[in-house]
Amino acid sequence: MKKIILTVAAVFAISFVNAQEGSDNQGFAKGDLYMSGSVGINSTKMGDIKSDGYTFSPGVGYFVTENIALEGSISLTKQTVGVEVEGETFDIESTGLAFAVGGKYFFTPADKFSFFAGLGVGYGVNEIGEGEETVDLKTFSVALAPGVNYFFNSHFAAQASIGVLGYSSSKFDFEGAEAMNTFNLSLDLTNVNFSLIYKF
Repeated sequence: MKKIILTVAAVFAISFVNAQEGSDNQGFAKGDLYMSGSVGINSTKMGDIKSDGYTFSPGVGYFVTENIALEGSISLTKQTVGVEVEGETFDIESTGLAFAVGGKYFFTPADKFSFFAGLGVGYGVNEIGEGEETVDLKTFSVALAPGVNYFFNSHFAAQASIGVLGYSSSKFDFEGAEAMNTFNLSLDLTNVNFSLIYKF
């Protein structure tokens, strides 16, 4: 009888351990829903011109297949540029709101560490100035960026996109303004974006 009890206890213990190991799923799978977020702070000074600002970008993603996730995000930005003229400082503020949608293809998404390639399309408006002396800058952009994903545990991960291949078109919202078109190719560490991921 004692041997039977010990055998049953051992089976329950092994089953419990296996269940615990199975619940620690450090990776992505089809049907996973996750939230992402990034915060950026910048400050530069060149001669009599100083610029300070921040960016806050929350987002959400969903795995429609084992390897492909669709994403959507918004970005809130604020930038203040101070110009010193004859001892007096003038501040020019810019506030922005942008929306982006896209997708990412993950290589080995079920693993703790994986690579991905992301393609996104965005549209945003920056309001420059204050009161009646304001002008809007509207921007449309497309970007392709590779990156890496690393899970700390079953829910939290960090992502970093490294480099970008992109196109953007910006235009001020007043009569006679011309569009400013920009092509960008950067595959080095000068263009790295970090974000935190929470998987439900």
